[in-house]
Amino acid sequence: MPVVIITRNYQITIPKQIREKLGLKEGDKVEIYQEEDRIVIKKLEKRELEELRDFLPENFDEILSRIRGSTMNRLKRLDVL
Repeated sequence: MPVVIITRNYQITIPKQIREKLGLKEGDKVEIYQEEDRIVIKKLEKRELEELRDFLPENFDEILSRIRGSTMNRLKRLDVL
């Protein structure tokens, strides 16, 4: 069983053999939860992601776009970008 190290930012790397076996790629979404004394990481399938969107308002993409634009403008005003 592979052993991983938790980094200073509380991040871990999923070992290559597990990534390959599950077909995980960069950008894939995973769900993480606790089961008693275990941490479980589950790959979310596209169907599950689409079901999660049912909880969002219909205009969620528009709302998200406005938030991103507003944040970018603030960062520019603060001379961060």
